[in-house]
Amino acid sequence: MASTIIHTRIDSQLKKKTDEILKALGMTSAEAIRMFFAQIANKKRIPFGLDLENDDTPENYIEIKDEKEFAKLIGLSSDEIRSSQSGSKGHKKSAN
Repeated sequence: MASTIIHTRIDSQLKKKTDEILKALGMTSAEAIRMFFAQIANKKRIPFGLDLENDDTPENYIEIKDEKEFAKLIGLSSDEIRSSQSGSKGHKKSAN
């Protein structure tokens, strides 16, 4: 099986703490990352629960009824929203 190298930045204190725990478990951080990826592939999900912040609950969400309301909320025009959905960079074509 071909392999791929992944480069990522991790806080040095977090890595140090994690490496100590992994060493006690008899594994390296590379092995732990491979296990994490394997679990994602096997389970087709993140292999642990993801919790919302205390104030990040559906009761605190706003309901957006349509594209026009969404555009107003984020400060774009409806045309800009549509052009970004179609994969363009948001540039309008001139009508020459």
